[in-house]
Amino acid sequence: MGGPRPERPEIAEQYYRTMPDFQLRLQVKAGLTGYAQVYGKDADCIIVAVGHKEFRSLSMLQLKEFFKAGLPDDEKVLIDVKSLYRMDELKASGMRFWRL
Repeated sequence: MGGPRPERPEIAEQYYRTMPDFQLRLQVKAGLTGYAQVYGKDADCIIVAVGHKEFRSLSMLQLKEFFKAGLPDDEKVLIDVKSLYRMDELKASGMRFWRL
C-alpha cells in the first residue's frame, strides 16, 4: 500500500526540529501513493490499493493527469487492486491495466 508511513521515532524527532509541519503528512489518507509522486505528476505506474471516495471519483482523464507528461497511453500502467474502475473505461483508456 502506498502513502505516508510513520517515520522511526529517533529520525522523526530530527525532522520535527527542522520541519515543524512534518507530522502533518500523516493526516493524509494512504492508498494511491505519496504526495510528491502524485502532485509531481511524473508517475509511470499508479496503484489504487484502497477504495477511498477520492479515488472512486477520479475519471480516466483525471487519472491520466498523474502520469509523466508526454508518456504515451500504452506506457501508462494502472493497477486497480480494489476494482474501482469499469472494465470498458479501462480498455478505452489505452493504458495498460491489471485488476487484482
